[in-house]
Amino acid sequence: MDRDFQRLKGIAETIIRHPDNLIGIESNLRSRFSPEAHDIILATLKGAGWANLIRLQKMAFIAEVDYIENTGQRLSSLEFRSWNFGPYSRQLNDAVYGMKDDIDLREQSDPINPSGRETILTLKDFAPVGALDDKRLEFVEISAGTCRYVATEALIRRSKSHDIYKGTPFRDRIDFEKFAREAATMLKKMDKSEKLASLIRDTEKSRINGKWKTYPTCSSLLRSMG
Repeated sequence: MDRDFQRLKGIAETIIRHPDNLIGIESNLRSRFSPEAHDIILATLKGAGWANLIRLQKMAFIAEVDYIENTGQRLSSLEFRSWNFGPYSRQLNDAVYGMKDDIDLREQSDPINPSGRETILTLKDFAPVGALDDKRLEFVEISAGTCRYVATEALIRRSKSHDIYKGTPFRDRIDFEKFAREAATMLKKMDKSEKLASLIRDTEKSRINGKWKTYPTCSSLLRSMG
């Protein structure tokens, strides 16, 4: 109840300050309170222990890409764009400031930009809203855990080295949907290849054991796969 009240209060204050820009306010609030962004931030901080805004962006992007490569499906519907320090999601960035009941935020000097400041995020309360299922939450947590001790500069390099990022013009939206379709096709081919290899191994074993009078052809093996 307190969290909902604070969010509604923030919406009301924003409308009062900008009464002539309701369309812009609606767009901003829609991204700021993204349930998927909320749950991804919580799972990332649970796995990594901490993050700054740049690390959060890169770990979320890496989790998205790895999930697609492993399943052929999107992890979430978050939008990322090609930006100065690599992939960037405004939904993640905006969601952080609506989660003060869930995470602690503190500022310190920025090691990348000594004249600036950076915001450090740590988990206060792991309370996902159910935008991601348990399997996806666990995947984000494990993925972030593998990045815990990786330097920020290395995370930036890793995220910028992926083909899906390199093929996206600056400021443009990264096309995860196309990437997911391509990954799903590749996984299907790999699955068929593994089934064929398994059938060949079983066939060779049967032949050696004297159970086959004739050695089956590849076409017959493929037909048996359906």
